[in-house]
Amino acid sequence: MKRSVFVLLLAILIFAGCSSQPGEIALEKTMENGVWNKFTPLTWDSVVIPAHGPYQLVLEIEKDSRFVSEQLIFQLISESHSGEMRNQVFELPIANFEVAEHQDPNLQFLRKDLEAAGSFAPNGIYHIEFISLMPYLETPGVHKIRLILRK
Repeated sequence: MKRSVFVLLLAILIFAGCSSQPGEIALEKTMENGVWNKFTPLTWDSVVIPAHGPYQLVLEIEKDSRFVSEQLIFQLISESHSGEMRNQVFELPIANFEVAEHQDPNLQFLRKDLEAAGSFAPNGIYHIEFISLMPYLETPGVHKIRLILRK
């Protein structure tokens, strides 16, 4: 019982620390030296989805000029506390991303709705993995990857 309460409190703290705007849950990872390693999956544990939903997934990426690929290839795995698992592979042309303003002139900020990822059910706790399927061991030029669950 104590462990369940601890896990619930930890999940609430993680949710509170990840939120960026009302109605959004932002999950972010920063790449060391702006290099995305193929064998280092980005993981988020105990992602709490509040009761007000459903939530759609948006991908944001901060990149610099070293990222020269014409597409972003990755695998997205999500598993709910009830055992429901989704495992999807995405090959997204960079030309289809929305380009947004960025304060740093050396970085470009890209955004793409991941409609094919489906929606995330409210009142759920998820484990999420974001895995590079790029053709190289390391993909230079990727500074941040942010997944946003938006109402």
